[in-house]
Amino acid sequence: MPISSPIPLDAFEQAIQSDPDVLGVLYFGSLGRGVAGRFSDLDIFVWLPDDLAISAQDKLLQLLRLFGENHWLETGDRHVTGFVGPGWTQVDIEFERRANFVPSARYAGATVVKDTDGVLLALAAACEPEQISETVASAAEVIHGAISDLLFLARHNARGSVWSAKGNITYQCTLTYELLGRLRGRRTYGYRYVEELLTPEEQALLAAAWPCEPTLVENRRAARGLWVWVQHVWRAAESTLGQPLGFALDQDGLLAAIDRQYE
Repeated sequence: MPISSPIPLDAFEQAIQSDPDVLGVLYFGSLGRGVAGRFSDLDIFVWLPDDLAISAQDKLLQLLRLFGENHWLETGDRHVTGFVGPGWTQVDIEFERRANFVPSARYAGATVVKDTDGVLLALAAACEPEQISETVASAAEVIHGAISDLLFLARHNARGSVWSAKGNITYQCTLTYELLGRLRGRRTYGYRYVEELLTPEEQALLAAAWPCEPTLVENRRAARGLWVWVQHVWRAAESTLGQPLGFALDQDGLLAAIDRQYE
């Protein structure tokens, strides 16, 4: 089955097959699963020999150039990232040596395009998707922190630190959404998968908790929306985990304490 990709892979695949310095290559992420689309980045794992004549980073840069003109480059100890071709497609190439191969959920569903002695096929077969296991304690920590921040941000907002308050609101929106994602089996890394994981009603709740501008009035409105959103995630956590999170709250007292900040 051909691999779906936003840019051609032919030149890269032909070159690596005849390159003795490349012992193996696998595609992972959406590219490896064959579902990469126009907006996907390309995740590539390269197996390099221990006795490579040039530096590993120089080798990765050679491989990156096979995808076409590179417009922007980021480098790290074990990877390069380039933005290549007319669409500035992101290509991430990482390398490893045989002694450091460890099965990882990152490579679950990978497609092997070059291998030596079946090593990468065995590695890919040993990689399983991440099993996310949220606990009552970890969920309670997120919810408890969000409630505490409601009081903290109200004090900042009331004294005129509107940017600080706005930042706290959006930060807690992020943490609570990530919790809800984990409860539904997805690690969201911020706001990824909102359109898939949240119902339209839930998206409306989250949107209502988002301050549109850094003003005292808008922050105060959004903070009330945040409280509604936090309660929703709290209920979802208890329903999913099958037990209470282990703390009670005087809601009227909380809201009254928040309102007193503005008197």
